[in-house]
Amino acid sequence: MTVDDVKQLREALTMNGKSKILEIICDNGMYFRTIADTVLWDDAKERLVVIHNEPERHYKNEKPIAITVTEYEHIQFLRTNIKLEELDDMMSSLESAGVTINDKAKIKKYFSDLLSINDLARDPDEKKGYL
Repeated sequence: MTVDDVKQLREALTMNGKSKILEIICDNGMYFRTIADTVLWDDAKERLVVIHNEPERHYKNEKPIAITVTEYEHIQFLRTNIKLEELDDMMSSLESAGVTINDKAKIKKYFSDLLSINDLARDPDEKKGYL
């Protein structure tokens, strides 16, 4: 990703500073989460510095802490999870970052229906107008 992509999408996916967990997936299977790792965004040098736990590399005299540095161009995906109630705000946030979203109402209805069906599957005694 370019530095502009990273900055815009990082802000959009965290809904401009609200406490959303951001997952960062990079080349070569590198995966970081802002809730579990210390993530430092170096926009000026277009690199990501992450201080994280590395238990599989724990040796007798070493502590399982790793520091990973990667360039923004190696970031493949930024991901977050939201609640249905946050969908409108998230879509607006993404649009302000330059993402084109067609037919917001259709998207919201799809996920609302999907979540209702999933609720019914978990609790078949509770009827929600399906079946």
